[in-house]
Amino acid sequence: MSILTVSPTKPIKSSKFSDGQLTELHSQRMSIPKLAKQLGVSQQSVCKRLKELGLKPNGKPGPFPKYKKAGPEGFLCSSCGKAKPLRQRKGTICKKCTHDRWVSTREGALRCRYSMKKCHARQKGLQFSLTLEYFKNLYEQQGGRDGYTDEQMTFAFGHGRSRTTVSLDRIDNEGAYTPDNVKFCCLGANAKKRNKPVDQFMVQLELDFSNGVSDVSQPKAKEESNPENTL
Repeated sequence: MSILTVSPTKPIKSSKFSDGQLTELHSQRMSIPKLAKQLGVSQQSVCKRLKELGLKPNGKPGPFPKYKKAGPEGFLCSSCGKAKPLRQRKGTICKKCTHDRWVSTREGALRCRYSMKKCHARQKGLQFSLTLEYFKNLYEQQGGRDGYTDEQMTFAFGHGRSRTTVSLDRIDNEGAYTPDNVKFCCLGANAKKRNKPVDQFMVQLELDFSNGVSDVSQPKAKEESNPENTL
């Protein structure tokens, strides 16, 4: 004796709703999925009826950003004021200005610097075992200050590089980019250190500071400059 099993059927959506119901709900800025759910019908039915009534689907509130045209295929960036091709438009500003705004923040600057260092290491054939999380944590541990001179580092993307621009230094230039061999420092300090051992570099900083060299900050105490105590 066979037992018949009845499979559950999906509830059939009604296609009957009045124009008044649709118009009233549409005036409440409901999207098509919400209109269909509220009326108990398919989204296709809602779209078809809206088209018959001459109503446009509700999108995100607010007008689209208007930009100033510069010729048939260009626009004026509202940030830098320069004429750029339309393919470079992001809202009312150009992609370069968007990037400059992003890297002017701490999060954006650190992410950009991390990508640049990772690419540089790959080009040089150097091991790079730093994670982005460690990269950001190391900057926070140093408080945004130079690991050799304790000078405040700065981000100067898009405005040229300065002596205090943040830089990542390999403590031992013969080594790789590993957590125990890197620290943040100013670009000026990194350029002055070059391939010198840390002890020799710290002696040079002390001599420069005592002689009143203007582009060198006071070096950290010796116990702080030991690479084993910085990470």
